[in-house]
Amino acid sequence: MTKASENIRLVQHFRRRLLPLAAGIGLLLALLVPLTYWIVEHRNLQRVTHLYANDLAEHFQHMVLESPDLWKYQAYKFISIAEEFHPGIDVLGFSVLDENGAPLTLYEFKGGAKTHGRELTFIEDLGITLGSAPIMSNNRRVGTVELVVSDAPLQRACALLLFSSALVGAGLALLVYRFPVRVVRRMEGDILELVDTVERSEEKYRSLVNNIPDVTWTADSCGNTTFVSPNVTGMFGYSPEELCRAGTSLWLDRIHPDDREQVRGIFEALFTEGKRFDTEYRIQRKDGQWTWFHSRASETYVESGVTCADGVVMDISARKLAEEALQESEMKFKGLVEESLVGVYIVVGGIFSYVNPKLADIFGWSAAELIGRKGPVDLVLPEDWPTVELNLLRRMNDEIKSINYEFRGVTKDHREIFLEAFGSRTIYRGQPAVIGTLLDITERRQAEEE
Repeated sequence: MTKASENIRLVQHFRRRLLPLAAGIGLLLALLVPLTYWIVEHRNLQRVTHLYANDLAEHFQHMVLESPDLWKYQAYKFISIAEEFHPGIDVLGFSVLDENGAPLTLYEFKGGAKTHGRELTFIEDLGITLGSAPIMSNNRRVGTVELVVSDAPLQRACALLLFSSALVGAGLALLVYRFPVRVVRRMEGDILELVDTVERSEEKYRSLVNNIPDVTWTADSCGNTTFVSPNVTGMFGYSPEELCRAGTSLWLDRIHPDDREQVRGIFEALFTEGKRFDTEYRIQRKDGQWTWFHSRASETYVESGVTCADGVVMDISARKLAEEALQESEMKFKGLVEESLVGVYIVVGGIFSYVNPKLADIFGWSAAELIGRKGPVDLVLPEDWPTVELNLLRRMNDEIKSINYEFRGVTKDHREIFLEAFGSRTIYRGQPAVIGTLLDITERRQAEEE
């Protein structure tokens, strides 16, 4: 099939589809506008008719007040009221009913002889709008006024509007049906441009996937790997073809037994609950070595009826070794400092972020009472605080690398003690800090004085 024949078939297909659509649009526009106009204007005419009926009812209420028993028989007054009644709409006539609904007058045309029977209503004749209003006396309904208004002007307006909207609808239907080829060709050009853009994007994606150090993967809800980037070979030792063999879940099978259930649960939650797959676990390489990896995926999608997810795997074995080394170093440091006979402290922002048991014991406080709650200003004798504050600032501003000096401190029970401090600048949890040691030299000073 040539490209030209494909275009012709596409145009013909659109024309067949657009023909009923165009006819429907034309018919809808031709009927909707006059019908809407009729509904709106007829409701407005009914409202106005009721208002004029109320106006007439007020005239008859005056008659009732003057002659409560004889007003029904004063036909000459009915005629005078009709002659004085000059509404701004096309009124055919009105009728007056007693409290039982029996007519006292017929619907009389203002022009003279023609009359309507009592059975005439708006529902039976669309050419007439009927409005009514009660005649009240002493809060009691003693009669009713019914007003007949002609719908002829409204019908003429609707007919004219129907003709106009039918012309507009026919023109719009012709426009929708006549020019699909131009739209289709424009759509075809946009589709070709989009296809070209997608192809270029795919090439960039493949280039990016092949050059990043991490491994990208696609897996279905059963755990089968459907795609994996080529650099998986350098990270795991397996080729992409080995990991993507149909009906296998080699990836999950190579997870460390201690991590397998955790990873399986998080992986299932990704597909069943939409939770983020973001975890660290150990995978056995093809050479048998266990290595730490971090895998992440956040969204799922359906492809060819199968629910899939895309993710990325990062080698974090070096980070894990560094973390283990750091933990070991911290344990050694903590063991050394916790058992030290010298007080050790870390000050961040003027507050103790760490004190060892010896420093807390020197001042008579517990470590929990000092860490995050108090600072050197709370433990130094006020007369010596300017010296201590200056030394802290000099170390924080890196004016000096370290310093050793003496000052007087105050214990929890308000005893004065002599202290020797050594401190230097450091970084603690990403913030500038001062780390140092504190030695209680009270006994030494007393011995020197003696």
